[in-house]
Amino acid sequence: YSICWCPDRGPSSLVVGVGPIVKIYRKDSNGKWAQTEIMRCGDEKDDKSGELVTDVSWSPSFGRAAQFIAVGSTFGKIRIYKIFDDISKSKTGQYKKELIVEFLNDENKRDIMEGLQRGSRNAVWKVDWNAMGNVLSCCSDDGCVRLWKAGYLGDWMCLAVLKSE
Repeated sequence: YSICWCPDRGPSSLVVGVGPIVKIYRKDSNGKWAQTEIMRCGDEKDDKSGELVTDVSWSPSFGRAAQFIAVGSTFGKIRIYKIFDDISKSKTGQYKKELIVEFLNDENKRDIMEGLQRGSRNAVWKVDWNAMGNVLSCCSDDGCVRLWKAGYLGDWMCLAVLKSE
């Protein structure tokens, strides 16, 4: 299980990782909590893969129109979702989500399927954004902390690998 509050002001929101599912909850104008969005590890239609959410982190937006939620998994994958208000459902306080990137926590930037076939399944146990919300840190079974940042064209680059040795 994992939980993280939305760091921005506005309606209270939080993200919860439970098993293979990530849920977003938002407090409505009546003070009641409502589930607004669901995301799933692995195949959206099949949760039999065995992949589980290990951690979730909601980035600060710092004036951006969208926010980001990072999700770590037992398969060593990191998924980053773009979250923004659904204007068409603004009265109900819904969010819209978009999976913008999915990659292995591996600075060699192997293809996900190739990495999984080679046995690169270092579970990602913690994901956390920096104060500006533009660098993501991840720690995994191999004892390393990796710092990730999106490049100009949206490709994610490993900035540093901090080893526990």
